[in-house]
Amino acid sequence: EFTIRQSLVARNRQVGLSIQGSTAEMDGVIVRDTASQEVGKPFGRGISVEYCAGTNAPSELTANFSIVSGNREVGVSVIGSTAWLENIVVRQTVVEEDTDGAGDGIAVSGFPETPAHTDLTSVISEDNAQAGLLLFAAGASLESSVLRRNAFSVALADGADVEIGAGNLLYDNE
Repeated sequence: EFTIRQSLVARNRQVGLSIQGSTAEMDGVIVRDTASQEVGKPFGRGISVEYCAGTNAPSELTANFSIVSGNREVGVSVIGSTAWLENIVVRQTVVEEDTDGAGDGIAVSGFPETPAHTDLTSVISEDNAQAGLLLFAAGASLESSVLRRNAFSVALADGADVEIGAGNLLYDNE
């Protein structure tokens, strides 16, 4: 298990915080300005929550009262795992340096052997180059959240499923 509170994670390369096959809790954390790798220039993710490739063990992240800002490729990436995000701001995610790919605020991807799900409550995902929330073969719930000024508010692919509850604002998306 991993717990991080009232901390700044800034100007790292490839990934600001990486959780693989583990359980993590974060509260009052700022993750910002993650740069791409030097060689090839991929990634630059703020937070990466992934299953362990060797064992298929999923990760779990509970995040509260935190800011993820100015990262590359994806602000919060959830792959084959579960995340509960509450009172989080994800903003100004830009594309990768090498491919101009992604730029999503929150991206959730699942696979048959490693499903993925994210619950978002009172989340703001804004000013991201692509989707405020991208779901690829994954599920999510959205409650009392704001998705604004992104290229897309919510993008769904490959059987993704989203439950949009009450009190959400999705506006000024291209």
